[in-house]
Amino acid sequence: MANKVILMGNMTNDVELTYTSSGMAIGSFSIAINRRQKDSATGDYVEKTTFVPIKAFGKTAEIISQYLGKGSKIYIEGRLEMDHWTTPDGMNRSKMYVILDNFEFASPKKSGDSNSYSSYKPAVEKPMHKNDMSGVKIIEEKIPEVNLDEEIPF
Repeated sequence: MANKVILMGNMTNDVELTYTSSGMAIGSFSIAINRRQKDSATGDYVEKTTFVPIKAFGKTAEIISQYLGKGSKIYIEGRLEMDHWTTPDGMNRSKMYVILDNFEFASPKKSGDSNSYSSYKPAVEKPMHKNDMSGVKIIEEKIPEVNLDEEIPF
C-alpha cells in the first residue's frame, strides 16, 4: 500500500522545536493550503483553506526552523500518521498529521534576516532554437593520429 503525501502551502507558525532525551530534534508546525473553487449557489469564486499539521525530525527540523517561519511557502513530501489517545475524562481522541520525509524551500526566509534567500534568483536562460547558431563559437582542432601498434607507456 502507498502512503505518500505531496503538499505545498504557507507555514502558519514558526517551527516549535523540542528535543528527545537522546538529542534528536522534533519540529512541529502547520501549513495552510489554499484553493479557489466556484460556489455552486452564487457562482462566485471563494477561497477554501485546509490546515495540515507537520512533524519533521533531526537535522531537517533544525534547517526548517532556521530558514523558514510563519508565512513561508514550503513544498513537502511525506506520509500520513495518526496518533490515538484517551483524555483524562475518558474521551477517545485522534489526530492525523504528516511526517515530513523531504522538503524544498518555495519562498525566502522571513524578511530582515541576514541569512535569507531574498536575493536568490534562479538563472533563467534563453532557450536555444535548433537552427540558431548565433553566439556559438566553433573550434576546429585537428585530432592527432594514433598508431595502435606502438606500446603504451603505462
